[in-house]
Amino acid sequence: MGKKMWFRMKHYGWGWVPISWEGWAVIGGMIAVIILTAHRLETGLMTLNTFYFWLVGSIVAVFIIGYAKGPKPRWRLGKN
Repeated sequence: MGKKMWFRMKHYGWGWVPISWEGWAVIGGMIAVIILTAHRLETGLMTLNTFYFWLVGSIVAVFIIGYAKGPKPRWRLGKN
């Protein structure tokens, strides 16, 4: 039996769209990390460089998970 897909390819453009609760949890986790680190940056508990580190790290983590739990991304212009 094949692996369970968390993401599918977008119909237009490059990348993925979540199709399972696990995929939505990954996206929600990334949004939570960005909001929490932005709040810490705003309150002075974090430097701008540390914020960029967490921002880029969360984006890279989503791409790694997308490659592992979704199809190989490619540029698409419709359903074909």
